[in-house]
Amino acid sequence: MTKGGPTPGDTTTLVYEVFVNAFEKSDMMGYASALAYIIFALLLIFSLLQMKVVGEKK
Repeated sequence: MTKGGPTPGDTTTLVYEVFVNAFEKSDMMGYASALAYIIFALLLIFSLLQMKVVGEKK
C-alpha cells in the first residue's frame, strides 16, 4: 500500500538504490556504477580502519 514508507524512496538503502538504478532504470547504469564505487570505497576505508584498530591491541 505505501510501498515501504510514507513516501517512496524514504526507506531505501544505498544498495537497493544501486539495484533499482542498474536494473529497473536502464538509463541510470552509470549512476548505479558510481554508487557501487562509493559503497566499495566506504567499506574499504572502514575495513582498513578496523584492521588498524584491532591490530594495535595485540
